[in-house]
Amino acid sequence: MKKYICLFAVTALLIVGSIFIPIGIKNSYKSVKAIKIMNTSVISTVNCSGTVEALVKREIALPYQVKINQNLFNIGDRVEKGSILFDIDETVTKEANATNSVTFSKPETNAQMSSNDALNALQQALNSGIITNDTYNSLTNKIKNNSESYETDTVSNSFINNEEKENVIKTIEECIKAPISGVITSIADGAGGIIPAGTVVATISDLNSLQIKAMVDENNIKNVKVGQTAIITGSGFTETYYGTVKQIYPVVEKVTTDNSTKNMVGIIVSINKKNCNLMPGASVDLAIKTSEKSNVVKVPYSALRQDDSGNEYVFIFKNGTAEKRIVKTGSEDDSGIEIINGIKSGEIVIDDSPDNLKNGDLVRIS
Repeated sequence: MKKYICLFAVTALLIVGSIFIPIGIKNSYKSVKAIKIMNTSVISTVNCSGTVEALVKREIALPYQVKINQNLFNIGDRVEKGSILFDIDETVTKEANATNSVTFSKPETNAQMSSNDALNALQQALNSGIITNDTYNSLTNKIKNNSESYETDTVSNSFINNEEKENVIKTIEECIKAPISGVITSIADGAGGIIPAGTVVATISDLNSLQIKAMVDENNIKNVKVGQTAIITGSGFTETYYGTVKQIYPVVEKVTTDNSTKNMVGIIVSINKKNCNLMPGASVDLAIKTSEKSNVVKVPYSALRQDDSGNEYVFIFKNGTAEKRIVKTGSEDDSGIEIINGIKSGEIVIDDSPDNLKNGDLVRIS
């Protein structure tokens, strides 16, 4: 009877052990994430920001004062070469330009100028159309017949006939035609008053020929070379574009941002894709590829650790345990860092390992 009781007790213990011992072993495993290492590439980049600008654009400035009745196009409209951009008020424009003047003066306390200076000023006024030939000849004789110095004076020229007034209108009408085909990127307010001569009244840009002006920190410019590829991204568009470094400016500029001043070097990057969705004035981020290594072993930054002795290491998943492996690192990019030696392609690396993970710990991949 005692024998049967003992056998029953042993059997019961074995049954209980078969239930709880595996649970205990299972609870001793640490759950980890892991990745299989494969040969890849490491791309080194110089990052900077810039602005999209039109490579081909024309600013239209008129040589005379003008009163605009109406803009015939708006910002964003496409125009063809020769398109008339404005409807002008001819009557007001003629009257505004009926009298032009030129002042002979020097920025000196005696308010006098030499006869040569006066003659030069007259010549410039004649070339600019401010005075007529008759006025030029009359004043030239007056200056030559006077003493060596000529007092400050203002000479006005009133148009003597309607033909000259009509010539002003004809000149303006030619100037307000689009000089190129493209998109209106700026235009004057047609509801305003008289626009002074020399004012830019419109800008036409060819959006099929865009480039990027960017600024690179002077500490990184040594790695940037003409011909390198640039990856173009930005918050204002979803597509990734590619470009090429076309020019590096030979001067360092001081640029103030966020209350700090940095020494920067300007570069020009062409955009490889035509008819893209980029717009002049848009802000972009550039990653300029400065070097690339192929067939290298690379791990994410989250897999790399450093011990108290300063050694860099990773944990390898091997036969259900974590194996500490000292490694030597090399080049790095945004996605990870090169491992020169210590691990090889095909091994499984524990990623973002727990702080309490030690060499030889039992682990399972979650």
